[in-house]
Amino acid sequence: MKRVSRYFTLYFIPLFQMSTLGEYVTCDSCGSAFEPQVLSMAQTTESEKRQPWQCPTCHNHNPADSSSCLRCRRWFCANCGRDNPSDSGECLLCRSQRGL
Repeated sequence: MKRVSRYFTLYFIPLFQMSTLGEYVTCDSCGSAFEPQVLSMAQTTESEKRQPWQCPTCHNHNPADSSSCLRCRRWFCANCGRDNPSDSGECLLCRSQRGL
């Protein structure tokens, strides 16, 4: 875990730390920065999101990147996972937008 801090400087020379502005972690493989909360996430969470899913209505197997069933065209919220009858593109239960 790394910290971002504010320092008291004299002519651009940092003399002492005044406050901590935030913390982050970096990925060892890609170098991207993330919030420290990702360390407490279950590792299966991301792998489950990449798995194909089965439509509870027609039982068709769909690719992981599809939010709507390819057979019956019903769409399921990627955030809460529930069937959404709305055609507006917004989940009626959690109010997230389609595909997010």
